[in-house]
Amino acid sequence: MVICTTLGLLGRTFRYDIFDKWEIGEFLLLAGVNYFLYNGINYSLELGVPFESKMDLLIINNAVLVLSIISKWLWVLYLSVPLYLLFKLLKLVWGGLSSTAAPEAPVEEETDPKKKKEKKEKVKYIKAR
Repeated sequence: MVICTTLGLLGRTFRYDIFDKWEIGEFLLLAGVNYFLYNGINYSLELGVPFESKMDLLIINNAVLVLSIISKWLWVLYLSVPLYLLFKLLKLVWGGLSSTAAPEAPVEEETDPKKKKEKKEKVKYIKAR
């Protein structure tokens, strides 16, 4: 996290001659999101809960932070977040629809104890030499 933030700051300093208020605001926003996500992941690890979605967002945020050295328009990478959420939502809805579309036939259980005994296989034990 610190490495990506430092690279982003140094890269912006050498790439652009001067920081204007928008550049400073963008950098502070990205660094703040990094800090928030990193602390969220640490807290999730302490509680023992899954943190995959936070890790995905942290990776995207670091990619935007470092790659924005190349171009100011790489923040568009953040559009992958709503697309990913839409994918997860559609997957959830599709899974719910497909599980209720075709109910399974109930399995008939035999209640007669004599038939159960007949179906059991007898085990033969062989003495070892």
